[in-house]
Amino acid sequence: MVKSRAARLGYADEMKVRDQLIKFGIEAVRVDRRLGQLGADQSCDLLLKYPNGKEKPLEQKRVKGGFKTIRKWLEGAPEGSLLTVTEPNKPTLIISTLDTHGELIK
Repeated sequence: MVKSRAARLGYADEMKVRDQLIKFGIEAVRVDRRLGQLGADQSCDLLLKYPNGKEKPLEQKRVKGGFKTIRKWLEGAPEGSLLTVTEPNKPTLIISTLDTHGELIK
């Protein structure tokens, strides 16, 4: 079966993220678990195993220029800064670059 261009690009980005995580000692395995597949009630693209033994699923999304404001906020902050985003009645999100995340867990 031939994959669409979007699917090929998405897969390439998943592998890019996986390779970046591995360089920080975070084991990253592509699982491609889809919602409803084999009874799954959640989906994820990678399963991460941190050096402390904890595991977390990772969902990778490919966007083109969708986060200009967020990137501008991080670029205006000191290097290695974290960004939190709050919304009423929603859990707080924390945003960082992959390099910052990797350095934090080392």
